[in-house]
Amino acid sequence: MTTLKDIFKFSSLDLNNLLVSKDSGTCLDHIFEVSPMEFLSFAKEDLSENTKRGYLNALTNSKRAIDCKVDTICQSIGFSHTSICDSRGTRITIKNFVECYETKEGIIENAQLNLKLLRALGMAPTGLIGKVRKLRHDLEHNYKVPDKKPVKEAVELAELFIGTTQNKLRSFPDMFMIGDRIDMCNEDGQYNRCITFSHVSQKGTFSIRAYSPGMDKQEIQIESTDIS
Repeated sequence: MTTLKDIFKFSSLDLNNLLVSKDSGTCLDHIFEVSPMEFLSFAKEDLSENTKRGYLNALTNSKRAIDCKVDTICQSIGFSHTSICDSRGTRITIKNFVECYETKEGIIENAQLNLKLLRALGMAPTGLIGKVRKLRHDLEHNYKVPDKKPVKEAVELAELFIGTTQNKLRSFPDMFMIGDRIDMCNEDGQYNRCITFSHVSQKGTFSIRAYSPGMDKQEIQIESTDIS
């Protein structure tokens, strides 16, 4: 079986003279029956009622808006919310990736794995993730009637979270390549000596192809559940 090490060996790249080239990116998305923006709209309507029921519903729908957006992101890159929780291969893969990130950047205590994944992917900054975690915690453990101010802040937090992450999804780099500055492509503009990385959004996989002059390309597929 062809490995990533084989890919690099086949291409014979000069590692001292590499160039990374990427395209303009694509827009990732996943459609649920109720969208994050719809939940956010419900939360704003609930807030405007200025009643106990309205405030409680606004908090709940703010959380739903965030949760729906988190699941939209995970689904669009090849992970369903159920696979993150239940699939052993998927969970190990994500956990290892997150732990590598946290070794450098620090840990957010008591945050769910999907939120940690978004942070590690650069989808949302640490401060925003922390506020989302606190909102979830307060909703699940405190049965109090909230004042209007914290409810309004929760609705604004949901709107900020959706906007921030959506901007990341609009410019997702689904294809890039590395190669020698001199012979990455030939005179006809065809790949000559390089390695290309392409994200197949419909399957949630990465296709990696190696090109070397005068030889057939080599290719491997990386699935979202691959551990190594």
